[in-house]
Amino acid sequence: MSEEMEKKEKNGKDELDIADEKKAEPAAEEKQAVETEAKDQDDALKDTDEEPLLWENETRRKRMIALTTVIILVVCLIGYLLITKVIVPNNQYNQAQALMADKSYQEAIAEFEKLGDFRDSKAQIEEAHYQINDARYQEANQLFEEEDYVAAISIFESLGSFKDSPERIEDAHYQIKDAQYQDAAALIEDEDYVAAIAIFESLGDFKDSEARIEEARYLILKSQYDVAAQLLQEENFLEAISIFESLGDFEDSEARIKEANDLIEKSKYDLAARLLDEENFEDAISIYLSLGSFEESKEIIEEATKESRYQVASELLEEDNYWDAISIYLSLGDFRDSEAKLEEATKEPRYKVATQLFEDKKYSDAILIFESLGNFRDSEARMEEAAELIKASKYLRATTLFENEEYVKAIAIFKTLGDYEDSQARIQEARRLMHETEPAEEGKE
Repeated sequence: MSEEMEKKEKNGKDELDIADEKKAEPAAEEKQAVETEAKDQDDALKDTDEEPLLWENETRRKRMIALTTVIILVVCLIGYLLITKVIVPNNQYNQAQALMADKSYQEAIAEFEKLGDFRDSKAQIEEAHYQINDARYQEANQLFEEEDYVAAISIFESLGSFKDSPERIEDAHYQIKDAQYQDAAALIEDEDYVAAIAIFESLGDFKDSEARIEEARYLILKSQYDVAAQLLQEENFLEAISIFESLGDFEDSEARIKEANDLIEKSKYDLAARLLDEENFEDAISIYLSLGSFEESKEIIEEATKESRYQVASELLEEDNYWDAISIYLSLGDFRDSEAKLEEATKEPRYKVATQLFEDKKYSDAILIFESLGNFRDSEARMEEAAELIKASKYLRATTLFENEEYVKAIAIFKTLGDYEDSQARIQEARRLMHETEPAEEGKE
């Protein structure tokens, strides 16, 4: 409705202006023509030197015409001014007031600006601007109440110093920061410390943001410390050490690193000891070597090395690889029963040879070897057994010779037997039989 009124008013003003201009133009032209004609007539009368009376009358007539013309022009001008300076502006003013009543302040301002200094148009313009700003101010306050602080700030800033807009801007900024502060505090509660720090840093010196940043950083380190402590408890030493090292001098991280390293050494030591018990000497020695000077590692390494070589030598001995076994046993010195094992590795081959000779009934050769073995295993018993078997064999041979009346040979063998069985009696018997047979043999001759 206000736009249509404005258009009608504008169109009406334009039409009046055009009509006034059209009316003014002929009047001006007519006035100029009358004045020119009068002047020409005066000049003509003067030039013809007519009578003074005629000239005076004519002059009075022309003056009356000119005066009438001027009056007409003045009336037209007054009418024009009345229309353009009073009637039309008053209509426009009323239309602008109507727009003000409808709160169409921008349109009202445009109309009042057209009126210039007419009545209180400038004051009305200021009032319209005030109303516009106040409406925006109220809108900003509503946004503030709805906690849409960014939008509220945008409007308050556009208002400049209107009312308390600067203070409201500060209030809105404070509320924004306070909301962010509360969000960051909640993030700390949720243990999202990195995100919390980012927000607190953006807040600068708002409230105790700097102190909360330090708190969040401490909690980050503390959470990492707790993770490392848990890993240490779970014997995940390497990961624990890695975290403690990243913590620098936080609390007792350096002491916990040393503790973890000691536990690693201890666990290695325990593992090596277990491998040693399981006779896994190679792996055990490898671990002990990595321990360096940990506890009695050097002594254990030496012991484990000897034990490993001892086991190898024992396996070689069981495999009848005597020479390699002997080589190892010699290097072991008095370790465990290495000396006894060395003797075994040295004498066992000869014992086996002697045993084989014994089984082959080569008793004399077997006896020579068994004798050299001393008290090794049952060498002495085997040697005695072989000697007995030799005697038994000789006895049997001597007996055979005796029965075949080869007394001389039988006696010779029985003599070697000493007190074996009835060797001495058989010798006497053989001699007797030899004496008894000698006369008979002589008689035959």
